[in-house]
Amino acid sequence: MSVGMRPYHEMVSKLFKTEIRGSDDAEALMHAAVGISGEVSELHDADGRKNLVEELGDIKFYIVAARQQLSEDRAGAYAIQEFTFASVLPTMTVLAGNFLDLVKKQWIYGRQIDLEEAHKLLDRIECGVRFVCKLTGISESEVMVTNQEKLGLRYPEGVYTDHHARERLDKHGVIGA
Repeated sequence: MSVGMRPYHEMVSKLFKTEIRGSDDAEALMHAAVGISGEVSELHDADGRKNLVEELGDIKFYIVAARQQLSEDRAGAYAIQEFTFASVLPTMTVLAGNFLDLVKKQWIYGRQIDLEEAHKLLDRIECGVRFVCKLTGISESEVMVTNQEKLGLRYPEGVYTDHHARERLDKHGVIGA
């Protein structure tokens, strides 16, 4: 089955790399937190609609991956974050940094993760994604479909491999055409 034909959450579970250096749950969650933080930073530099859709899709991918690592989906259970045009990207950056810091405390110090705070931060970051979509006239479904198309090209067997991650086959194809 190709990546594009799977439900989005199933695609993420097949493509998110969880085995890192002998990995445990804390390392996989750290991977997701670093991914969110990095992609939010890349969103700041998005130049044009195509790049904006790609970065929003990457953020969405890592949010879903983080929720899967937390083993308890509370998506949308917390208060909606209020944004303005001027505040959305800086606020998303701070929220991503706060999520990264929360996960760091588990990964480095072995603390039990505060699940309520983790889900609250993920909800707020996801609110930022929705707000950017609304501001730019991009639908969330377009973001997710484009992300699936990109990852379907990158991982032709529909599962993560380091080889395909390095090769980035999606950069040789046309996405969203």
